[in-house]
Amino acid sequence: MVSTRNHPSSFPPPDISPTKALTRSPRSNRKGSWTHTPSTITLLWLLASLPVVCWDTAYVMLRPHSMPNGSLHAPIFTPYALYGQIDYIYGEKAYKEHNGFTAAQGSLNIVETVGGLWLAFPSYMIYEFAGDILHGLAIASGDRSSKPARAATPTKDE
Repeated sequence: MVSTRNHPSSFPPPDISPTKALTRSPRSNRKGSWTHTPSTITLLWLLASLPVVCWDTAYVMLRPHSMPNGSLHAPIFTPYALYGQIDYIYGEKAYKEHNGFTAAQGSLNIVETVGGLWLAFPSYMIYEFAGDILHGLAIASGDRSSKPARAATPTKDE
């Protein structure tokens, strides 16, 4: 706790007048304003990592069938035979001891995957087609003067 008893001067009373308004610059004038659209590097990372996370989660959630000598082991989960010897939490010993960490990790991987897909797919669709969607909504509401968001690309035959 901060002590202010020995402060050299007394504090001024707070100004709580309702007429004092906060002044903020509009968002458009700010440099580096936030946008919901993920960057290209984020989308590339999701494109690379989501299949690996899904593969790992499938191995964990399908145990013991995905483990060596299981019905689903070959050919999809064959690399996990070696990995289970290196990282014991993925191996048979941890499974037989009913170690719940791996299943908990797999459950959170499902949450991570859903979150990644939630970020990537709708954000991309909104980024790519927002103008077309708004144009369609304007026409549906009766605004016949609405122009398409992007012009049709002419073909070589035109």
